[in-house]
Amino acid sequence: MLFYFKNTFFAIVCTFLLPVFFAFGQTAATSYEKLWKMIDADSTPNEQKLHYLDQYLEKAQQENNLLEEYQALKKKDLYCSV
Repeated sequence: MLFYFKNTFFAIVCTFLLPVFFAFGQTAATSYEKLWKMIDADSTPNEQKLHYLDQYLEKAQQENNLLEEYQALKKKDLYCSV
C-alpha cells in the first residue's frame, strides 16, 4: 500500500508540478541577459544604463555571483568615466 502511494504521489508531481515549474520558472541567466541587453542597447541613455547597472550589480551581490558582479563593475566604471 505504501509503495503504491509513493508511486502515485511521484506520478502526480511529475505530471502537474514539473511542467508548471518549467513553463513559468525564470532562470538567473535569462534575467541577467535581459538586463544586459538593456544596458548594451544604443538607444538607452547613459543615466538609464547606470540605473540598470545598479540593478544588475545588486542582483549579482544578492546571489553572490562574483563573475556577474565583476562584469557590472567593469561596465559601470566605463560609463562613469565617459
